[in-house]
Amino acid sequence: KNLDLCSSGIAWANSALAGCYGNSASSLMFDNYSWNYPGEKDELITPKLNLQGVSGAKLYFDLAYQVFSGYSDSLAVFVSTDCGLNYAKVYQKGGTVLSTAGSGGNNFVPTPSQWRTDTISLNAYAGQQIVIKIQNINGYGNKLYLDNINIQGIPVAVFSGSPTTICAGQTVSFINNSTGNPTTYLWSFPGGTPSTSISQNPVVSYPIAGNYAVTLKASNANGANTSTLTNYIQVNANTSNTTTAAAC
Repeated sequence: KNLDLCSSGIAWANSALAGCYGNSASSLMFDNYSWNYPGEKDELITPKLNLQGVSGAKLYFDLAYQVFSGYSDSLAVFVSTDCGLNYAKVYQKGGTVLSTAGSGGNNFVPTPSQWRTDTISLNAYAGQQIVIKIQNINGYGNKLYLDNINIQGIPVAVFSGSPTTICAGQTVSFINNSTGNPTTYLWSFPGGTPSTSISQNPVVSYPIAGNYAVTLKASNANGANTSTLTNYIQVNANTSNTTTAAAC
C-alpha cells in the first residue's frame, strides 16, 4: 500500500532511471527534489508478514540518495504487531547519514557504485505476525531510491532422497527442500560417491551394502542450519541377478 499522507499529489513510484547497483532496470523512487512539502510523510506499507518459524530474521533493502544544497530528507522504518494500529520505529536516517553519494546537484540519478544495502534486525519480532511501514520524510532535498526490499532469516535445512532403499551400485537422487532462502549447500554422504557435494540437488551412488546417514548444511548471509538423517539410506548387497532393492 502506498500512502500520501499530505495529499501533495506525489507518492512513491516505479522509476526506470536507475536500478540497484546497475543490476536491475528500475527501482522505487520518491522525488523530494520536485516537491516542497517539508515534513510530509509518504509511506509504503506491507501486507501482514508471518515470522513464525523464521529464525534470525532481518529486513534488507538497497538505497541510493544524495544530499542537495543542504536540504535534508529522511527515511524511517516502523514495525507493527497489531495490524498497523501502532508502530515502533526501528530505523531512521537523514541527510548525510542517509546519503550514499555525498552532496551534489539536483535530480540525482545514482550510478551503480552509489548504492548501499542497509539491514534491520527483526529478532525482537520472532514468531509474530508483523506489518512494516517504510516512510519518506520530505525536506525538499533530492530523489531517494529503494530496491530489493526483502526479509531473510537463517535457513532451515530440509531434504529428501529417492529411493532410500537400493542395491549396491545404484544411485539416490537427493532433493533440497530447505526454507529461509539458503544460498549455499554442503552435503555429506558417508559411504557414497561423491562423499560430499555443494550441489543443490545431488545424485549419489552407493557401491557397498550398509545403512548410511545423510547430512545437509544450508547457509545464507544470516547463518546456517544442519540436518542429519541417521541410517537414511539402506543399501542391500547384490545376491542375485535381480536389480530390485527388495531382492538384490
